[in-house]
Amino acid sequence: FFRHEGQFREGKLHFAGKIFEDPSAIYQQLRRVGHTAIQDDWKFWNSHAEASNFGKPFLISQGDKATLAIFFDDNIDLTGSAQNIVGPLAIETHKPISFQALAELGQVVSVDTLAAISNPNYYIERVQEALARYWAQTEILE
Repeated sequence: FFRHEGQFREGKLHFAGKIFEDPSAIYQQLRRVGHTAIQDDWKFWNSHAEASNFGKPFLISQGDKATLAIFFDDNIDLTGSAQNIVGPLAIETHKPISFQALAELGQVVSVDTLAAISNPNYYIERVQEALARYWAQTEILE
């Protein structure tokens, strides 16, 4: 169950009667409220040739070591195509983050729908994998 709901419209988050446009402000708002259901803006993405920077925003703070962001979607393209349903963005620089780098860390997961249906632990296993990779990377950086 989600206590909060919002929606993206033309790259802006509409949430709790407010509109958030700056990626840092969106990130801080979502981090503050926790688990939230957010509707993406498929028409906006589609009207921009399905380019990832107009897709579902996946905002990541590379300086926030207390938060591991993971994005699950059955339509993620991990080939590095400019067309993608997800737009990973570093909030500190406002620059895109490589899908390949995020996939290697387990932070973008191209969901295998049939496997997810047949394995009740599918998402738990992906999160555990991402946490193990995250902890290994964090130890290397420290």
